[in-house]
Amino acid sequence: MTKRIGQVLWPMLLIAAAATAGYWLLCTTFMIYDDEGYVQWSLQNFIRHGHLYGDVYSQYGPFFFVYHEAIARLTGITFNNDTGRLITLVHWLGACLACAALTARLSGSRVLAASAGVLTFTYTWVMISEPSHPGSLLSFLAALLAAYGVFAIRNEKPARLAIMIGLLGAAMTLIKINVGAFAVITGATWLLCNAEAPRLRRVGLWIAAGLSVLVPYALMRGQIQEPWVATFALTSAAANLALVLEFNRLCAKAISPRHLAVFALSGIGLTVVVLAWTMLRGSSGLDLFEGIIAAPFQHPGTYRVPVRWLPGSAMIALVSLMMAATISRRPPQHIVANVIVAGARLILTIGFIVCSVWEFAPLSAARYGLTLVVPFAWLFVHPLGHGSEDNGVRPRLWLAWVLVWQSLHAFPVAGSQINWGTFLAVPLILVGTWEAVQFFAGRQRPSTVWWSRFSVTALGISALLAFTSLATKGYERFRHSRPLDLPGATLVRPPESLSSALRVIAHNLHAHADTVYSLPGMYSFNTWTDRPTPTLANATHWWSLLHGDRQEEIIARLDADPRSAVVVQRIVTGFLTATGFQPDGPLVRYISANFSPFVQIDSYEIWFKRDRRVALFGVGLIDPNRDGYRHLTLINDAYDASATRLEIRPAEQPNLILLAMPLNTLPSLSWQQILDTGKAMDFRHHEWPALGIPPPIRFVLALPADPRWIDFNTLIATLSDANGDVVATFRLVSSQDAPLAAAALNDAEPPTAN
Repeated sequence: MTKRIGQVLWPMLLIAAAATAGYWLLCTTFMIYDDEGYVQWSLQNFIRHGHLYGDVYSQYGPFFFVYHEAIARLTGITFNNDTGRLITLVHWLGACLACAALTARLSGSRVLAASAGVLTFTYTWVMISEPSHPGSLLSFLAALLAAYGVFAIRNEKPARLAIMIGLLGAAMTLIKINVGAFAVITGATWLLCNAEAPRLRRVGLWIAAGLSVLVPYALMRGQIQEPWVATFALTSAAANLALVLEFNRLCAKAISPRHLAVFALSGIGLTVVVLAWTMLRGSSGLDLFEGIIAAPFQHPGTYRVPVRWLPGSAMIALVSLMMAATISRRPPQHIVANVIVAGARLILTIGFIVCSVWEFAPLSAARYGLTLVVPFAWLFVHPLGHGSEDNGVRPRLWLAWVLVWQSLHAFPVAGSQINWGTFLAVPLILVGTWEAVQFFAGRQRPSTVWWSRFSVTALGISALLAFTSLATKGYERFRHSRPLDLPGATLVRPPESLSSALRVIAHNLHAHADTVYSLPGMYSFNTWTDRPTPTLANATHWWSLLHGDRQEEIIARLDADPRSAVVVQRIVTGFLTATGFQPDGPLVRYISANFSPFVQIDSYEIWFKRDRRVALFGVGLIDPNRDGYRHLTLINDAYDASATRLEIRPAEQPNLILLAMPLNTLPSLSWQQILDTGKAMDFRHHEWPALGIPPPIRFVLALPADPRWIDFNTLIATLSDANGDVVATFRLVSSQDAPLAAAALNDAEPPTAN
């Protein structure tokens, strides 16, 4: 009984630890390009309005939307920053559990299985950068594909394997057609190469070899002249061809035509159901063709992030292929070949562990996986002597086959996609290394047990170190942060410098805008402010993804709304410009001609129509030096009577107080509440009481001239109560850097009532 409790308890403890660490990391991360906002806003619009691809623009397939709509209808949740993180955490943990399960099945070692789950968790840490993104769901489905294949192949269940390949392949294709196509190719070629009929099997081998070369080239042909793309195509082709050589000797000869039919029918069946539901929700056949097939083929030319290949990566891939061709001709018991293979596995594994554990390693674990493990995936499959087939070599071949095809996910944007596309390297490495250790120890020697236990323990400790380092970072970030506390983002806790900027921007958009757009598309602001975008056609890089007619419609909506606003992210637009993807087009030119930046907070700018005058709330304007003093003007839309103290601190170090002043005793501090006419502050506010809006508060504070080392644009002013709790926050900005905001102090319009 005690043993059974232990078998159940340790996986539960690992899951709880991973869930806690993942929660800390997800909640304390918010990326300024805000891909998550785009995905969540698209999901909300689809659930409310339907008409996917016709009205609601998306780069992703309909299964992604149908899947999330099912979750929403079953649970009643809405999609925002909070729920997106929780769903991503479930996908993240699911992928880790699948990798742990298949490792346990192939190795029989619980420690090795736990190590696989933990290292998969650290390998896929990029989940924290892309909550809600389809990448987390695709990773989960890819892990299921690999794990179920291992179990079905090991248990000799070809019918179940065919059904699951068809279903998962269709689902992945209907999320991202390229990633799904890789899954379908993986499954179809596997079934053909393991066919009962010799002729069909030979055809399958030739098809697998041909697709290994043609698919990477066809995928990348538009950019094949770029060195990194050519290297990618060559590496992928060589890695796949090396595995085809293993297929030639390891075919199971278990797949009948009936299994092939089941595979096709299961995939077609799921596709029909998803497309039918999407059409019932308002999409036309032409819309589906455009959204699923036509538009995705245009994306590689829209935006690219290159892989940073190791010097000589193309040569490494070719050497690996030549090694595979040479060793595949040797019999399974060839001792020299087996020593080379087993030794190479151990060397690659040591390098991988170093990159996973050592913070200052020259390569990240994911880059190591793509540039070194993928080209040598065949090494971890090749049988080491007699009886290897009984120890899971065919399931390992399946795992490697899935890995190498999924690694193409990293094209054309080699960011988080590298991790998502190559994380199956973790269980492949561990299972292959386990066999290599046993090979070197010798099955009949007394030292076998000791050597095996030592190796597994070392892997377990390495996995624990990698996890502890990542979890500690998450805990420290969580402990020293506070919630963003915006609608739909109560769990999100970015650094205070970013949080304060986001709060101030959302506050002013809610007060002064009826329509909110952004450059690039950052749609979390729409969720936080409950303000719509001009149309339902929203994208991140909308200047290149939305055709001219859709941009013209957005222009018309922005032009018709005098209270429209645009948020511009200067770091992101600057990066795009520097990398050759400068935002341009009719909508960009319209915004530049008709909107003006009122204020910049960190790297965010708020743009209003050129003829507007808006008093920005939560912004502290600092006048130039006058008579040895600088005048700080703080404006808020309401005054909290509990405020007793004003403090000024750096945005990057919110715990460091530079200046503290009590409100009720400091002679140089005065505040006035604007009442009936507002003449004292020169505000046009006489309509505000009728709108049910509290009159704003203006603080004017004379500060000594700031030391030269202080950048007031990086400071926060806070009002605190007697208990030290913050009741209002202001981001300080030089009036010289925000002339329109400064001018608006004397001619400001009221916000609308909400």
